[in-house]
Amino acid sequence: MRSLIILSLVGLAAGCSTTVNKAFYQPTSKVYRTPDKDDLDYEDVAFASADGTVLTGWFIPATYEPRGTVIHFHGNARNMTSHYRYVGWIADEGFNVFVFDYRGYGRSAGTPGRKGVYEDCVAAVRYLQQRDDVDPEKIIVIGQGLGGANAIAVVGRENFDGILGIVAEAPFAASGEIVTDRLAAASGSPGKAAGSDAYSAAAVVDQLGVPLIVIHGTADRVVPYRHGKRLFDKAKEPKQIWTIKGGRHCDGMTIYHEKVRPRLLRIFRGWATAGEKKSFR
Repeated sequence: MRSLIILSLVGLAAGCSTTVNKAFYQPTSKVYRTPDKDDLDYEDVAFASADGTVLTGWFIPATYEPRGTVIHFHGNARNMTSHYRYVGWIADEGFNVFVFDYRGYGRSAGTPGRKGVYEDCVAAVRYLQQRDDVDPEKIIVIGQGLGGANAIAVVGRENFDGILGIVAEAPFAASGEIVTDRLAAASGSPGKAAGSDAYSAAAVVDQLGVPLIVIHGTADRVVPYRHGKRLFDKAKEPKQIWTIKGGRHCDGMTIYHEKVRPRLLRIFRGWATAGEKKSFR
């Protein structure tokens, strides 16, 4: 079994698209939960990525007059129906919430790949900013794991107007490094960073023109803490890193939510208030 894992990861390092899909991306089509189960209204939406691939998502309106809108780039495994609860609670705090599935995840068409998933994230931001019920100047991006890396990469490369800030929980610095980490773990020996990182967070994190919050647990075995720390160190001010000692992968919004959520809300409200766009109070 171990040898099969190593061979798969070697194939991934070599750039085989089939192996990428099976060894790196972990989508499912199962519906795990819907917002109405949490007493939240929601709208099913569909929009197209740059190559025409049809993507699906949910728009969850704020339960009262919205202060702004949060878009969520979910993690690697499963799909948005299992991830939306990381951010769905924000709708009760006066922010619209938009979640969506990358290609090949949930009901979205296509097959996931590095370029395609990146373009899906770009298309999601553009779709959101074109909605009549969204203030395009008050958008906050939250990403976790794969989504955290893409949140930084997309905002850093595309320079969207209207992004108030980014929260990246457990982001990896570059896909090639994660492949190398997994290969090293499977083989028991270190390796060289594999593959192209044209869409990596590390390549553009220093080009962000908005505040960045990195949240990362020191016991994260999926995306090691050093990835988040590296991105934080390279980013320009304003920035913060919230280190969760002993925290595992994406524990910030769950296990440690009693500390993390109120702190995020204070910052979001500051970002959404005129004249306090870069407030970290």
